[in-house]
Amino acid sequence: MCLIRFDKFPEASNLLNDLIEKDSQNKARYYCALGRIQKRQTEYARAIELFEMSVCEKPRYLSPYREMAECYILLNNCQEAERCISKAHEIDDGNIFVILLEARLAQKQGRPDYAIDLL
Repeated sequence: MCLIRFDKFPEASNLLNDLIEKDSQNKARYYCALGRIQKRQTEYARAIELFEMSVCEKPRYLSPYREMAECYILLNNCQEAERCISKAHEIDDGNIFVILLEARLAQKQGRPDYAIDLL
């Protein structure tokens, strides 16, 4: 989504909302992209809602779990971040982005040795 990369959030949101109406088979992707827009605007609670909608549409979609984990880390909600990281590991245990998030969370929790072991 080039519009998101260039911070054209209203245009991107309008396009994604139109796509949700017209292309119901890919709703999960569109909700995830809308969540990323909210995350970029530091609207973490709304972003999490959209990521949850995404996984309701497609439960084994990894990206929304990663994105939610990062939002929860930014909100200092380590318990929910751990839950999302765990769900992401269930989908793809070797995903480097999930491992990096887990290390970041461990660092935030004051467990630098565990973070280093992960890497």
